[in-house]
Amino acid sequence: MEDGAMVIDLQTFMAEIESKQELESFQSQVDAPQEKLRDLKIDVLWSEDVTKMELELFWCKVGSISTILTYLKSKARNMAVTHLAHCTKHDN
Repeated sequence: MEDGAMVIDLQTFMAEIESKQELESFQSQVDAPQEKLRDLKIDVLWSEDVTKMELELFWCKVGSISTILTYLKSKARNMAVTHLAHCTKHDN
């Protein structure tokens, strides 16, 4: 092999190495935003799950409060009727 051919082969080899390094650099620049996007998607999914659980808990509390208010309303009605039952026409 001639020295000229070796120089050309070496230059070609060096150009390939530089191209690979540039490609790796570009790939790392692409990978970083992709990782951030993946992390954001995970955060959004987690947040949606937490929101669903909180909403379920909220509706459970609303149901409990509704039951308690119904009970209290019934008790108040019973107390009012009992009070009227003990009244006579002479209490004016």
